[in-house]
Amino acid sequence: MLSPLKARLAIIPTDGSQPVRFFETAPLGNLRLGIRWANDGKSIVYRDQRIGLWRQAIDGGEPVHVQGVPAEKIYGFAWSRDNKFFAYTLGTEIRDVVLISTANTSLDYLSTNRLQ
Repeated sequence: MLSPLKARLAIIPTDGSQPVRFFETAPLGNLRLGIRWANDGKSIVYRDQRIGLWRQAIDGGEPVHVQGVPAEKIYGFAWSRDNKFFAYTLGTEIRDVVLISTANTSLDYLSTNRLQ
């Protein structure tokens, strides 16, 4: 049974017919910033919520962590058309915010999202 918090991938023909195949994503798979076809046309690549990328073969099987990319959070990525280059953007999330209270004018340190 699929977890309500876990996303699935689907291979859908361009003619609008029924999906050919469904895949469950890796435990920390993140589809929010898109997925990409690998240049070989035999797999789909998507981000991990924490570090790296996942590759899902369209023939089936479990997703595998992509080797050779930095062990950092990757936000965007793409291969060159000739498959000689791989471009990516990295980032670090820092989670902090300041709560200003008018009751005693103190500053309290809390948590939220901010990209660095």
